[in-house]
Amino acid sequence: METQAQLVTATRPDSNYDERELVRLRGRFQKEMLTISQLSSSDPALRAKPKIFAEFTRRQGEIRDQLHRHQAKWMLREIERDWDGYSAATAALRKAQDDFFAWAKTAVV
Repeated sequence: METQAQLVTATRPDSNYDERELVRLRGRFQKEMLTISQLSSSDPALRAKPKIFAEFTRRQGEIRDQLHRHQAKWMLREIERDWDGYSAATAALRKAQDDFFAWAKTAVV
């Protein structure tokens, strides 16, 4: 996902991030995740595989919850106060998202 790649770049430890850009990217990423959720719930091929659909829905819900908790905890003020903590939390979230996308690419065929 392009937005995720842009977030990776914007949140690198050596990045001089622009706060407005970071907020814009975070919002756009959240919208893209919602779009994935809406598309997957109406995908006839995915719904035709009830076990895969249930697993997809469960995993996607976990990622969505992690994203919400991350964004709620790391408001701009907190990011500025603890950039290293934010970078570590972002890396952990990114790994969970990457794991989900990797699983989905192989399971949802």
